[in-house]
Parts: sequence; structure tokens; C-alpha cells
Amino acid sequence: MGSAKEQMLHEEAATAVGEEICVRAGVLSPCPQHNEMLLSTGSDLVSAYKLASALVRDRDPLVRGFSHREVTDGVKAAIEGNPAEECTHPSHYD
Repeated sequence: MGSAKEQMLHEEAATAVGEEICVRAGVLSPCPQHNEMLLSTGSDLVSAYKLASALVRDRDPLVRGFSHREVTDGVKAAIEGNPAEECTHPSHYD
């Protein structure tokens, strides 16, 4: 596998880790019907970054293989990639 593809897969994995951290911190939550991730209304985004830092510091298995920067970049990507507070799945509009 080429270096660029490996880097892309590593970044995707970091975003998945960031998404899980956001769920644990209460910043993101899945739509109960569609598994689409939603930004929790009134959530404190800082809590996700604090949790990320704690997981890296404590060498939690979730973040194994990632640097602190990669984990916080993953949190940022997860938040930016899931900006909706309401599910946008078409079935909600039938």
C-alpha cells in the first residue's frame, strides 16, 4: 500500500477515534433511527478536547497508535463533519 493511502487511512481512523471521544463527552450523539451523528445542542466542545487529552495522557487503548495532535485533529474533524443538531435523513421528511 502506498504512503499516501496509508496516511489517508490513518487520518480516517483518527477521525473515527475523535467521533467516539465526542460521543463519550456528550458532544455528538447518534440519531436513534439512522446512526447519523448529531451535534448535541448546547454541548461544551471543550469537554471533548479535555477528554481526548486525558485519554492520550492515560494511554487509553482507544488512542493507542495516535499522537496527541492526531487525536485532537480527529476530534476537530468529527465535530466539523457532523455539524447538524437534527437528523437530515430523508425519511424524516416523508
